[in-house]
Amino acid sequence: MLHPGYMPAERLRSLIHDHPCLMLIRHRDKGVSALREQGLSISVYPDHKDVSLTGRLKNDFIKIWLDIVDDHQTSMIFGRTLRYGSEVFKFNEILMMCCSFQSWLEKESPDLIVFTSTPHNIENWVLARIAESIGIPVVYFQASFFPWRQFILRGLKREPTIVRPRSAAITGQDRAFFEEYVQRKKGGLEQAMPLYEISRLKSNNWRVLSFNKELKVFMKSPGRALEKIKAYSAYARLNGKFEDLKYVALFLHYQPERTSIPEGYGFGVQLAAIAALQQSLPPDTYLVVKEHPSTYTYNFSKKYRSEGFYELIASLDRVILSPLTADPYDVIDGSVAVASITGTVIGESFVRGKPCIAFGAGPMQVVDSPSFHRYESMEGLRSFLAGLGGLGASDVEKYFSRVCDTTFSGLCSSDVHYSESARTSYLVSSLCMGLNHLLGNVGAIDGLSDLPSGGS
Repeated sequence: MLHPGYMPAERLRSLIHDHPCLMLIRHRDKGVSALREQGLSISVYPDHKDVSLTGRLKNDFIKIWLDIVDDHQTSMIFGRTLRYGSEVFKFNEILMMCCSFQSWLEKESPDLIVFTSTPHNIENWVLARIAESIGIPVVYFQASFFPWRQFILRGLKREPTIVRPRSAAITGQDRAFFEEYVQRKKGGLEQAMPLYEISRLKSNNWRVLSFNKELKVFMKSPGRALEKIKAYSAYARLNGKFEDLKYVALFLHYQPERTSIPEGYGFGVQLAAIAALQQSLPPDTYLVVKEHPSTYTYNFSKKYRSEGFYELIASLDRVILSPLTADPYDVIDGSVAVASITGTVIGESFVRGKPCIAFGAGPMQVVDSPSFHRYESMEGLRSFLAGLGGLGASDVEKYFSRVCDTTFSGLCSSDVHYSESARTSYLVSSLCMGLNHLLGNVGAIDGLSDLPSGGS
């Protein structure tokens, strides 16, 4: 079974031709008709709101349901797209998903389920968790810091297992892309910042908040616009100066988004990361927290940001909000270390020679460096921050070599230079490489997964 995600129809058609065993699945009707119109057969998850419970389920669905709802990630993912006034009704619906999806999986009995990214809506999440519970292998793709290469991961957890390619080698093309990409990430804002955010800022004349756009939003939804302006005004009022201080920089994620929920694995509540860092700082060090510009250049959600949220952060001892207008790369370069939940900024900081901290899973897999820390405990975090002065420089070459050993490349022979606008093309090509690897080894999937993601 494959949830095709963003894969184009022509690539799917080619995969099915080469691997007739492949069954396409989706959790809702969105996009299904377009794929069917192009001659692709695709199955939609059964409607969990119409469950008759005829027949007996083979596995203990109550135990499976309890395991799923006891994981707070489930409630956070549910809250991204669905709303209920009663917690009881929410868990009722998840129970019906468990019954319906488990019955379907037991009937279909797939050898493998593949997602093109970490399952991050409630239906995909529940299906994947049920599959894992009843012994069906579940794997998913995760883009690495180097966007033309992707990991295949197994296990919905902070330290998944990596499915390795049969053979790996750094080609001259890979080397050229690496050098070009790292040089870009060592540059200034217009070179290093992702294209999507540069485009949004440019469309706003380099302002985070555009008066004309907000006026249009206000005309359609006054309440939503006012909540956004109140939060933005609070942030502007509460931020402070920090350039002359010794500080650790924490870059917040835009929310809601897969990179924090579920890939934060607990730290989708970003205040937890702020509190952990604040409680671990050496006595002479401050914590500078910088908001993600997409919070205001993209779709603002009052469920994740508010005036009170910023007031709470600013009230913490030795915690300073960075101005939204501050150049993020100046903030990185002026820091003693950089932290994020899973963000690309961790890799950017790593290649710029800064010690860095990841709280969740995400793209920073297989990092083996004393200057990289993946959160495991408060004691470990305090020890890492206390030893910042004695850390050596990050070995970016070694990190890239480990990435190449454990990922699937999306480069084509015609690719000569790295292009930000070609990211989707790289992702699709690396998906096809990885899927061909998986589908040629379905019978031995347990033997494919042999490397913990790690991270010191």
